[in-house]
Amino acid sequence: GDTIAFSTLNGIKTTKIKALLKPKPLQEIRESTSKFFFVDSVSAAAGVKVSAPGLEEAIPGSLVLSTKVKNYELELNQEMKEVFEVDKTGIILKTDTIGTMEALSKLLKSIGVNISKKEIGNVTKRDVLDAFAMKAIDPYSAVILAFNVGIDEDAKEESQATKIDILSENIIYQVIDDYKR
Repeated sequence: GDTIAFSTLNGIKTTKIKALLKPKPLQEIRESTSKFFFVDSVSAAAGVKVSAPGLEEAIPGSLVLSTKVKNYELELNQEMKEVFEVDKTGIILKTDTIGTMEALSKLLKSIGVNISKKEIGNVTKRDVLDAFAMKAIDPYSAVILAFNVGIDEDAKEESQATKIDILSENIIYQVIDDYKR
């Protein structure tokens, strides 16, 4: 199998593909014990499941490239830089995938909202403390927008103690509307 490169929270990693699996057409799923079939190659727009060691570390929704692609490290780093680009002051944004982060970032920018921190994953106590620190600089930015992610128990406790709002939703426009209020 080919070697692929992908982004993790700790940088770029590579792994060797064990199997490429495409979903079977819907009518076959009901008749079959397996919902996938093995394939030798896929094109850019194909839905595919990749079986390879270490992929559990991949950032959900991030780019996956063949290591045969010229400058694959540069391309992956550029994508991460663009996605996670932040302002000096602003709200904190926590999402479940890169695609969600990109969509919410664009929507927030379009209404003039700066973002000082962007991460994928649950809201943590550190996020609440970062939002609390932002309160002294810009009280309107002392908020955490959480989309389709959990909130750690100690983060809930810290948000109550510091009076930092955590606006948590699983509908993109709802989280924007909640912030506007």
